[in-house]
Amino acid sequence: MGKTLPIIPSLTDDQPLDQTKPVPLPSRATSLLTHLHAHLLARVSTSSSDQTRSEPVLALAYLLKTSSQPLLALLHQWVGLSDTSPADEVVDPDAQPWTDLGSTRHAVGGQETRWEYTFSSSKMPGFIPKADRRTLFEAGRSLRLLREASGGRHPLCAGGWDLAGSWGWGEEKEYV
Repeated sequence: MGKTLPIIPSLTDDQPLDQTKPVPLPSRATSLLTHLHAHLLARVSTSSSDQTRSEPVLALAYLLKTSSQPLLALLHQWVGLSDTSPADEVVDPDAQPWTDLGSTRHAVGGQETRWEYTFSSSKMPGFIPKADRRTLFEAGRSLRLLREASGGRHPLCAGGWDLAGSWGWGEEKEYV
């Protein structure tokens, strides 16, 4: 069974803040982003059209948009949409730069460092659709294999496609 998120008291409750019981937030970045997204979605889905532009909803939307930027940058790097080279990737065999995307790696091979990647869908943020998680993982893994096989000379390894995923709400309707 999935974990239940603690309920954050409503920002519009009449109870004074100093009398509200504190709620611990998730410790992993992806869990915190999932938490913010769940609360924003709950607010938007239970609010009238006038309330969707209320201060609490806009505050949650701003927090989610701002705090998810590093994760989106990491996702862009994983699937090759950002301008990064293989030299930019950490070569420390103990480093796990992709854990927030559900990917872990371990070194294989001889003299040159080669990586083998494994995937755990449950470690990805909850707002990434489950049907797309494996596809995103395979795209990044395939890009690394293509980069290794072509010595980075294949056109798909160039990166910098000037495509960006972002958050949006209301009229924009742009989602990751």
